[in-house]
Amino acid sequence: MRPAAAKVAAYLLLTLLVGLTFFPCYYFMTGGHWTFWAYLGLFGAAIWVSFPAYKSTVLRVVTTTLTLLIVANALASPIVIDLDGPPLKTLTPNVSAGTRIVGDKFPGIHGVQTFTTDFAGHRVNRPIDYDRKPPNTLRIVAIGASTTHQAMLGDRNTWTDLLAVRLEKSLGRPVEMINTGVSGTRLQDNFTVFEDSASYAPDIALFLIGINDWNVHIKLEHRPAIFKALSFLDPFTVSESILFRAVEENITWYVRTYVSDLIHGQETVTDGIHEEAGPDDSLLDTVRRKPVARVDIGTVSPSYAKWFARISRDCGSRNILCLFISQPTAYSSDIEPALLKLLWMTPPAAPYTLDLASLREVADTYNNWLRTHAQGGHRAFCDAAAGMPPTTDFFTDDCHYNENGARRMSEIIERCLLEARR
Repeated sequence: MRPAAAKVAAYLLLTLLVGLTFFPCYYFMTGGHWTFWAYLGLFGAAIWVSFPAYKSTVLRVVTTTLTLLIVANALASPIVIDLDGPPLKTLTPNVSAGTRIVGDKFPGIHGVQTFTTDFAGHRVNRPIDYDRKPPNTLRIVAIGASTTHQAMLGDRNTWTDLLAVRLEKSLGRPVEMINTGVSGTRLQDNFTVFEDSASYAPDIALFLIGINDWNVHIKLEHRPAIFKALSFLDPFTVSESILFRAVEENITWYVRTYVSDLIHGQETVTDGIHEEAGPDDSLLDTVRRKPVARVDIGTVSPSYAKWFARISRDCGSRNILCLFISQPTAYSSDIEPALLKLLWMTPPAAPYTLDLASLREVADTYNNWLRTHAQGGHRAFCDAAAGMPPTTDFFTDDCHYNENGARRMSEIIERCLLEARR
């Protein structure tokens, strides 16, 4: 084979190798969304940038390094992540913003909601000295995704802040609440957050977990049989890799910072306050609009079980109380009709939906598994799901809480914590 042909063959082989990290898993997680093709094109182009015979030594070094980085990312990320967990995700540090909800897409949320983060990218109930915990202070870290993050609720209206207020009254001592929730994260991300929390020594860790893990599980179970047969490649999926997460994080930050108003036409700013009308109607009411699929997940995903086991071991080794909270959802046959119209995570970004009975079955599978395994030692279970009726009195959509829902969550979790500490 001629050198030129051999070079082309080598680059095609590398492109195929990286392409395999996109299709068996990530394609079905995105539903073939345009962002999938954009990332595929970006990573593919990054491989071929080193193909030309540049005269400049600097260009040759830079482009070759980029190509090797793309290939190394595909091969090494599963090993690195399995050892240390994914890269740490936080909210943008030092944020202070106000949002006024308009329209009817967020029932039960009223007035201007003030959202702040500290220098570490956490929502806190008071300034935190991460290097030193004050005497007689109970320090709690709350770990989870959007239902912990609570992006539409102001600082004083979140269940984490309300819980801190309730505990201060019932325990008669100061409580520091460090809310590390970040929307879209899963249990493997929660593991990294929990590991990072060791540096500031919380007394209690709260884990509100489940829905993002089971939505990925649904999508992977819905794959055609040929791609399920390739499930051994799932750990190599590009969306879990270190480089992809770094690129995605930076693109997300750029979009939110500079072009959010161009993309979200319903969002305006008045006197420094963002007015949020919520998602377009075309993204809602998915249970009744999309074709219904049937998925049988059986039990929790191997990934979920693995990361839960690692977190559980660390709860014991760090001598810290870990309270695992079941994920409340609106999935029920007696769901309020007004709330049914607001569902969209069934699962999200998929061309199909599960019916309410199947969605409830999946939620119960994960919540009941958690109930069974989050017992004993330094672990305790809190069944918040059983105490949240599927109405707009508590929910704004599938799983996110309004002001009253956050209050109810704080009451439920306070009872669980007081019982677990006896």
